[in-house]
Parts: sequence; structure tokens; C-alpha cells
Amino acid sequence: MITGLNHIAMRTGNTPVMRNFYKHVLGLDIDRRRPDHFAGFHLRPQVPYGNAIVHVMTGRDAEVDDGSVPTESGAIHHLAFYAEGFEQTRAALKQYGMGLDPRDRSWFDPTLYRVFAQSPD
Repeated sequence: MITGLNHIAMRTGNTPVMRNFYKHVLGLDIDRRRPDHFAGFHLRPQVPYGNAIVHVMTGRDAEVDDGSVPTESGAIHHLAFYAEGFEQTRAALKQYGMGLDPRDRSWFDPTLYRVFAQSPD
């Protein structure tokens, strides 16, 4: 069962515009607590209970197979949700026919279980 939004990952070919928009227009802070495992930056709400973050992917990490960087709604790379019932969630996705990525454990938090699945469309 989904219990909240963890993060949204987006691609950009224009880092200064994205950084300015999310930092100065929407007021998100650059989150320096996150490890740099990809080209880009993380943004987080300034409120203490603001858990959801925006990952902005830049450079090669923002490119799709043909080397281009998608824009508009195509720039969304993935959404990550908090959920309860890891095994039940995996089973429901498998029953629905979703192919699952084998990366079940988080590389930065070994107590965190993850399920990677593609949207059906």
C-alpha cells in the first residue's frame, strides 16, 4: 500500500534554469545531505516535515538512448513512493505482469527495501 511520495526524478538539459526555478521560484533548498551518485542535484522543501525531494538529473544521466534530453512531461524519469507491505507490493506488481528490477536493497540505506517497476504506459 502506498503511504507517501519519496521523490520525483527529472531530466534536464538546462541545469541553470532548473536550479533557478526550483530554488528561487518555488523555494526548495539544495539538499547537500544526499550522496552524489549521479550527475545532478537534489532539492527538498524548507519545512522540517518535507520528506519528498526532487532529483534533477543533468549531463549524461539526463540523456535517453539516442543521446537527447527529453523535455516537458517526457523529462520525468521516475517517481518513488513510500509503501508498506514489501512482499505484498512485489506480488501485486508481478501478478499485474510488471517486470521487476532486481535492486531490492537501497545502496545508501540497507534497511530500505525498494521495488522498481515501469509504468504500464
